[in-house]
Amino acid sequence: MRKLSKNETQLLEVIKDKKQIQGKLKVAIYARKSSEDEFETALDSQIQQCKKLIELNSELLQLDERHIFSEEKKSGMFTDNREKFQEV
Repeated sequence: MRKLSKNETQLLEVIKDKKQIQGKLKVAIYARKSSEDEFETALDSQIQQCKKLIELNSELLQLDERHIFSEEKKSGMFTDNREKFQEV
């Protein structure tokens, strides 16, 4: 996992300024596993990777555990039948 680049950090700071956000940006995690996943990617692995990225960049990002969403056997092509995605 990595720290955000200077450019990425600057872009997030611009978002904070435009939205007049004080403090850290609140983030959510959305993990999805396709029914056609030939690599058998685990949702837990996706979530852990996202958590690591947030942790490494905790001076800017904040995650509430209630904002972790996941779905199995969902196509990435359409968002209509992805209830958790819609919830995010």
